[in-house]
Amino acid sequence: MRIKEEFKKSGYFWLPSVPDKRIPGILSILDGGVIKLELFGVFGTLDEPEPIKRIVGHLEKGGFVTLDDCHCRRMSSSVDTSRTFDDISRSYIDVMRVFKGVAYRESEIPHFDTLTFFIAGIDEWVGISGIEEDYQFENHAATISYKLPANIPLKLDNGMELSIAFDCQLPLSLNRKEIGITQKTYFHLVSQDARELDEFISIANKLTTFLCFAINEVVYFDSVSTVFDTPHQDVRENLRSEIPVDIYFLNSLHSKNDPEIYEHKMLFEFEKIQDRAETIINNWIKGCEQSGAVFHLYVWAQRNAYPYLETRFLSLVQGLEIYHRGISNEKEMDEAEFEQLVENLIKQCPQGREKWLEGRLRYGNEVSLRKRITRLIEPFKDLFGNKGKRKKLVNRIVDTRNNLTHHHLEREDIDDLWVLSQKMEALVQLLFLQMIGFGQEEIRSIVWNCNELKQTLSF
Repeated sequence: MRIKEEFKKSGYFWLPSVPDKRIPGILSILDGGVIKLELFGVFGTLDEPEPIKRIVGHLEKGGFVTLDDCHCRRMSSSVDTSRTFDDISRSYIDVMRVFKGVAYRESEIPHFDTLTFFIAGIDEWVGISGIEEDYQFENHAATISYKLPANIPLKLDNGMELSIAFDCQLPLSLNRKEIGITQKTYFHLVSQDARELDEFISIANKLTTFLCFAINEVVYFDSVSTVFDTPHQDVRENLRSEIPVDIYFLNSLHSKNDPEIYEHKMLFEFEKIQDRAETIINNWIKGCEQSGAVFHLYVWAQRNAYPYLETRFLSLVQGLEIYHRGISNEKEMDEAEFEQLVENLIKQCPQGREKWLEGRLRYGNEVSLRKRITRLIEPFKDLFGNKGKRKKLVNRIVDTRNNLTHHHLEREDIDDLWVLSQKMEALVQLLFLQMIGFGQEEIRSIVWNCNELKQTLSF
């Protein structure tokens, strides 16, 4: 989660079960959704601190706030001998989730029926604008008009409705010298039945990785919000209905810099899939649910999150292996034949070595990595060169994996790691395109129009 400007506010905080004991403190939310609370006091005593799951509070010029999944990282006490000789106690608390705008009761589980979230890069990917302009240069004149685009509804297989929605900021006052209109695109999830936040966040995360894939760049949440529209009794007062609630949470998918979004780098834009966006997005969500580990490994490789090139290489190899295992039941031989072979071998095994041999043979019918990668490349073989070039690529991947895990790498193998990693990432992209519904000719067109992917497959 991207926090461009550090959120830091002071206020009073208390446990929902003990509303009268209010402790001053400072709430900070850092980039990535890292949430920290510093309290000038402790709940309980230093010797016997109270367990904390939820803290509520009221921020200065910020209203009510609920802090969930709280863990006290450290407590300290010092003596101020220059003034009162009193102990000054402090608590340092890590928080996993913040609801800004509402104070929940002690055991109340937050339920919502909507979630609104902005993702960096969505404006460029959707590419729909309500601004129309007509320039008449010879007359030194221009006509500019704006109409908010209509939302684009998409039904998800889990019963939710996803809308690609639009918002705008119009000028508040008439300025005779300049005028500005800002449009912003966002996702809006709606459920007929109220659900826990985790269900919404799960879909939102999958949609974020979908944009990472389509844009071919790591993007992230810019903001997440919802509306609390149920009458709610706070510990002090009745809250009005339809309260806007901003949500902050720890999320590793973020970057300290704004993503660089280029049209020529994207795999596809919304315009290319608009007539079947519902099917493609549902296919992506289904793929994430069935092969979550593969998608996770791909996104981490895409964002260069691994500290070493060797780790990135091994993660991509593992991702390809998991992906093939998920789509194929292929074995080296018929199961019955293999079981009979194992039985015969164990019978002939020297006494006392049966368990050892059985362990060695347990996965003997699994398809080799070499065959798995060859099978995955097959639908796109013309994109990876002739038969000899493809065979050489597969051999290099397998040999490098074996040397990394069992032996050591020679200097030339280390230099090859980056090239092989790029080739494997390109293969993952082709497989994902196929999985979400792109045909072979469409995939070839995408490769031709995406300079980065085309270059990767050509070297």
